[in-house]
Order: sequence, then structure tokens, then C-alpha cells
Amino acid sequence: MLGAGIVLVEYHCKGGLKQRAVEGRRGRGDYEMKRFILVLVLVAMQYTVSPGDTLQSIAEQYCQGDDPRQVAEFREGIRELNYDVIGEEDVWLGLVLEINRWE
Repeated sequence: MLGAGIVLVEYHCKGGLKQRAVEGRRGRGDYEMKRFILVLVLVAMQYTVSPGDTLQSIAEQYCQGDDPRQVAEFREGIRELNYDVIGEEDVWLGLVLEINRWE
């Protein structure tokens, strides 16, 4: 006997991070095969630094998780993406940053 089913799973994090997994099942007796597909879209954007902004505050604004470790990793991702401009320094007024995030 063959069986088939599809389940769509959507996972939301703060800010709307969406991870979709499609599970397909086919079975014959005790045999079952599972297949997962993860769909993420990379969004590239530019952000112009405003008065009072810091790299940390920008990361907190755009990070899609609220765990301090996630925010720190996102902050360092912004730094890495813009390292040729900011290096190890903080940001300054009028600076245009490249920011990438997954949706």
C-alpha cells in the first residue's frame, strides 16, 4: 500500500522570520521516506544612520530574534558586511550601511 501526504510548517520568530518546511511521505508497509525543503529569502537593504544610532541599536531594530546572542551575531554580521567602511569602529551620522537578513 502506498501513502502520500504533504505538511506545510511555518515558523515565525520576532519580526516575522519565516521558515517553511515541506514534508512528503511515501510509505510501503513499514518503510517511510521523508523529504524536507527549507525556503528562505535573503533580503538586502540599505540603512542610513540617524542621530543616536549605534551598531547595537540598529541590530536590535532589524534582528528577527530577541535572544541577546542572536542580536550580537546580527550586529557582527552587519559589521562584517560593512567592514571595509567601519572596521572595528561604531557607526556615524549619515553613514549608509548594507544590511542582509533572511525572511
